Amino acid sequence: MRTRHYLLIATLTAIPTQLLLAGDPTTDSPAATKTVTSDPTDPEGDFKFSLSAGYESRHIYRGADSSLGAANLWQGIDVDYKDFFHFNLYHGSGLGSKYEELTPSAYIHHDFGPVDAAFGVIWYHFPDYHSSDSVEYYLRFSHDFKNGIGTWLHVGYNQDADGYYEEFGVKYTKDITDKLSISPYTAIAFSQHYRGTGDDGLDQITVGLNAPYKITPRLTATPAVGLALPMDTFDGDKELWGAFTLSFKF
Repeated sequence: MRTRHYLLIATLTAIPTQLLLAGDPTTDSPAATKTVTSDPTDPEGDFKFSLSAGYESRHIYRGADSSLGAANLWQGIDVDYKDFFHFNLYHGSGLGSKYEELTPSAYIHHDFGPVDAAFGVIWYHFPDYHSSDSVEYYLRFSHDFKNGIGTWLHVGYNQDADGYYEEFGVKYTKDITDKLSISPYTAIAFSQHYRGTGDDGLDQITVGLNAPYKITPRLTATPAVGLALPMDTFDGDKELWGAFTLSFKF
């Protein structure tokens, strides 16, 4: 979904106006479905943590403008246990808009060699508008090639919408220096009864570029840009956004 985009907008427009997470397909922002992989700079121990905070010119998630045209300030915490169980908590708040989201998610995953497989759940939660909440269960398969190319397939079922969302993506990561890399990506999505319209077919296409820079081995700054194009089943607008994220792992 987020079918809740439509539920949220409908709710906001139905009440008096005075009352009223860069989306990045490579992380499926919020970072709810990103598979954690080993890194030589990762802290030792069974548990690994990371704290993130960022700015987005708009919070674009799966092609939809979640922050209702406003900039978004967000924070997140990730917890990984033995590279098997992963938990994420995302909080986003629109600047000058009524968008606020507090979304927990969790998944388990295993690397089978040819493919890394994950099963997870996301609870899209909006503290001020509980009627817009929804739950998604998903499977995600990914593989990183040695030449810097990575692929992923996400298949999600949104319980509240009784709809499906599938996304296939490709990214390419190139090291520019020992600290700076660039990672262009593209993703194509399909949906069935997901957007609240009952339509099936091509949903949206997203292209973008991330440029992570390692300030220290544990602190990374990542500017990013993205463009989302609505297709057959998504009656939305073309969305262009920029973002900046700071992440610290410990």
